Amino acid sequence: SGQHPKDIATYLGKTFVHYLLIVCSKANDTCPRIWPGMAVEENRIYWPIEDPAATEGSEEERLEAFRRVRDELQANLADWIEKA
Repeated sequence: SGQHPKDIATYLGKTFVHYLLIVCSKANDTCPRIWPGMAVEENRIYWPIEDPAATEGSEEERLEAFRRVRDELQANLADWIEKA
């Protein structure tokens, strides 16, 4: 699909961020606590999601890992939107 993770430096100082959703522990550890346009640190949300690309096994097992992550993100987003 051509999609890939982008380094945080791609966005620093170039765009305002109202909410920052972080899904990996490395980014959570290194990402700034406050961004331009972000009113409060509470708008920085961390969901520890397992990296599906790290899954070993058959093609079906790896595909299932991506589906689990998709479903977890979908549930988290629905819950977050409902509370907003």
